[in-house]
Amino acid sequence: MSSTIQGYVRHAIDGNTLASARVTLDTLGAGAPLRVLTDDAGWFAFRDLNAGHYRISAHGSPAQEVLLDPFSTLTLELSALSIAPAASGIIAGKVIAANTGFPIENASVMLISGAAPAPDIAPITNAAGEFMFAGLATGAWTLRAVSPDGLAASLRVNLSANQATRVTIAIGADETDCVCRQQAQPE
Repeated sequence: MSSTIQGYVRHAIDGNTLASARVTLDTLGAGAPLRVLTDDAGWFAFRDLNAGHYRISAHGSPAQEVLLDPFSTLTLELSALSIAPAASGIIAGKVIAANTGFPIENASVMLISGAAPAPDIAPITNAAGEFMFAGLATGAWTLRAVSPDGLAASLRVNLSANQATRVTIAIGADETDCVCRQQAQPE
């Protein structure tokens, strides 16, 4: 399992990339279909795949069949007329040091588990310690922040439809020091 299918989703009419477009990869009987949402640049990726035949489609478009060779990367451009389902929301937040309250720059923030398949991205916090995930399905999500020096903290977030949920993840000496807050705001 070391092959990848990746690429961009573009609007079928104007050719612009689509953020939060749902991409489905049908494994043709080898398990449940895999789903991801494109990032802000319209990029998606399915990693660690076995070689074989797959069917891939972007939300609202016909499926395309692809053959994936072992140990290869297949890059595609898909087209779609629409994006992810309307029942989606945003998780935006900040990663700080628990002992000082200062923002942590260059921390990785990952979606560990969630209400639906998630985009295969791990945003890096900016100088203000900020990060954002958009177009996520409503429901419970678990985030994990890892500072550049390897300290980590996790947070469970309940995301409501059409809400921007603001979170703060405070990373301390170990995960038990995490002081996490969640606040939902209408989008």
